[in-house]
Amino acid sequence: MEQALCSIAHFSQVDQLSGRFQTNNPALAKAYAVAVYLRKLARDMVRQNHTDDFNEYYAALLFNALNTMRFSTLEKEQREHSLLAACLLVEKLGLEEQNVN
Repeated sequence: MEQALCSIAHFSQVDQLSGRFQTNNPALAKAYAVAVYLRKLARDMVRQNHTDDFNEYYAALLFNALNTMRFSTLEKEQREHSLLAACLLVEKLGLEEQNVN
């Protein structure tokens, strides 16, 4: 699901997300549909922007995923999912190649 959600580079490609993820799990399908819908809302909000780049959205998602991992009240699997999402977003943004001190 996360890979499908990270498969676009521009807001103009958001409509392509609709068929990119298939699952028999109704809860997962609903979560994916909600994520796509939120991306469509974000696209509509930035239509006036001269750039179609999705990286700022990915950066905001990365900060959210990193923040989510600190909540000890969440189930272990939920924090692991946030870690996975953060890793995929770091890769998508090309941050893994930077030297972090």
